[in-house]
Amino acid sequence: MKRLLCLLLLLSLAVWGAGCGKQAESSVQPSESAPSTETPPAAPTAASTAAPTEAPAEAEDLLAWGGKTISGFGRNWAERIFSSVEAAGTDEEDADCASFAFDFAEMKDRPGLSLNGSIYLGKDASVLFDIPEEAELDPLAEGFLAEQVKALLPEAKEETLTLGKTVWNVRTVCQNEAEKGFVVYDLIAWSEEGGVLAYVNAAAVLNGSDIGEDAAGTLRDLAGEWFSSLEIR
Repeated sequence: MKRLLCLLLLLSLAVWGAGCGKQAESSVQPSESAPSTETPPAAPTAASTAAPTEAPAEAEDLLAWGGKTISGFGRNWAERIFSSVEAAGTDEEDADCASFAFDFAEMKDRPGLSLNGSIYLGKDASVLFDIPEEAELDPLAEGFLAEQVKALLPEAKEETLTLGKTVWNVRTVCQNEAEKGFVVYDLIAWSEEGGVLAYVNAAAVLNGSDIGEDAAGTLRDLAGEWFSSLEIR
């Protein structure tokens, strides 16, 4: 049952998816009979008049399982740049897995831009893929995940990236259907260490009639910024 909760949360993504101010002068005038002893106010400097800089977004813990914790950009980061922020996760320590699903939609500077996906921690990939009981497939076998992801993203670019102390197997592909009004950039990544599998599935999507030639690069940068924030400890 608890394993089913993880699967239901991951599947829920299908429902979510598609000027300067002038300093006032003093009204008090110095007496003519005696020199003023007041110290004139210092002229404002560039540092004192500049607008305060917003602190950079910080990573937050997203989920934990099997002695491992994944942190990265979550609500605090998303609420700065998206108008709609949805996120949910499982936290049962004795379950077979843990998962975190998110849907960040309607970027404030570009309303047609969104980012959604999920993160999974578990003992193997049996929850992630529908494996028939009669099939002789071992979710722990070397190459199993790579073959499953290849079936999902057959034209994906394959690479290995190291973020912090974690080595990720990464697959990315961009589906450019600008003439149909959308562009999708898919990213799938996984890492296995100490008997725990971390699996990431994210999609950056741009919808609308004014997509522009920079769409693929914009989506790649957005997905890359979020993914690069992830850390396993």
